[in-house]
Amino acid sequence: MFLNARYVKGFVVGNKNDFNDAAAIFDAVTRPNKRTVSIKTIEQQDIQLVHRIREGLVGKRTALVNQVRGLLSERGIVIPKGIKKVRVELPLILEDSDNDLTDLSREMFAEQYEKLVALDEEIKQQDRRISRLCNSNQLSQRFLDVPGIGAITAHHHSLKIRETEPKRSDDF
Repeated sequence: MFLNARYVKGFVVGNKNDFNDAAAIFDAVTRPNKRTVSIKTIEQQDIQLVHRIREGLVGKRTALVNQVRGLLSERGIVIPKGIKKVRVELPLILEDSDNDLTDLSREMFAEQYEKLVALDEEIKQQDRRISRLCNSNQLSQRFLDVPGIGAITAHHHSLKIRETEPKRSDDF
């Protein structure tokens, strides 16, 4: 059985040391309403890996878009918020010879645009992987029947439900 460390912390008496930590763990385990942490299977860890990698890629893409928008605004070129706006406007800005961008800055922004396209492709690849996993999971497919829920959300929630399945008392 695993206990959430935040739950055990409330039982620590005195300064933090091994003896007090062990006593706190004992007190927490003997309570009737334990908040246990489920043990993930290898399959669940793999699924979580796919979702976390996708989240990281989305974060990188957002950071890149914000950086490009900020750097362009320092040069007097403003692109409205949104990734779609940057995808559309940046190539037009790079082709426009009337703006005040130097050759070096055009080259740098072109590289950033290529990174954006590459990140978009990596995210699409992860989306396809998640869709495949979602279609092979019965619980995820049931979530897909709910209006407004796509493969990513359905698959993520099916993972969470499997994590929180009730444990039998003889699992200890």
